[in-house]
Amino acid sequence: MLNPEDNNRTDPRAFLDRDVEPFTLPGFVTPFGYVLWQNSAERQFRLVTQEPEPETVYAVQQEETEDFISPERASIQVMVRRTRQPQHEGAAHGLARRFFCHFLHRWSIIITDSAQTNAAKVMWEGMVAWAPRDPVHYV
Repeated sequence: MLNPEDNNRTDPRAFLDRDVEPFTLPGFVTPFGYVLWQNSAERQFRLVTQEPEPETVYAVQQEETEDFISPERASIQVMVRRTRQPQHEGAAHGLARRFFCHFLHRWSIIITDSAQTNAAKVMWEGMVAWAPRDPVHYV
């Protein structure tokens, strides 16, 4: 899991020092000054600034869970974290939905929320309102 907000500048250095590679998220154009990275082994993706002291702007991590067992589906727990710094608002806009769609199109999965924070509640309310309007998703 990611550290609290005040570690957005210290945590990326450790992440970038591990086995990461650039990642292209379908439908998302990475803004100038940012790089989208993937660590396949940790199933973690991050949007990081290209500054001398990089900052994590957005992160998502998948965690397999044994709460749901079916031969046709994998159950994935998704951790999502977004900075509250206003200068990054435009860069991270729409990333939750893009990752949501990417995961749903790539795997037959159930996406759940275990953190149960207020921010997560707002994000899930938006996803639940959006999903039925897209013909390939349902709630």
